Amino acid sequence: MGGHSAVKLVLVDVDGTLVGKDGVPPCVWPRVEALRAKGVRLSLITGRPGRGETLGYARRLDPTGLHVFESGAVVLALSQDPHGPPATPVHLAALLEEAAQEAIRLARR
Repeated sequence: MGGHSAVKLVLVDVDGTLVGKDGVPPCVWPRVEALRAKGVRLSLITGRPGRGETLGYARRLDPTGLHVFESGAVVLALSQDPHGPPATPVHLAALLEEAAQEAIRLARR
């Protein structure tokens, strides 16, 4: 392989994967840096919202990468300031009317 990794992208979950019961283990960040040095991109993928501590994890994994929050509802490109205008969505798709009606029905229940 000549030192090049066949893996180009690693998706990292937060709870129970990156973060354990005692937080992020100290061994994680040096390994993240080693992977990045080999050209591997790391993206956070989580059900958590993209702010605060979780956004900090994403920035440490890849400060210019794409990261997925809120179970796929939000994808942030950290090459842009995600909290300053103008925020440009990476992908925008309308929720199907049937799905929206079902969500409303379930919420009312």
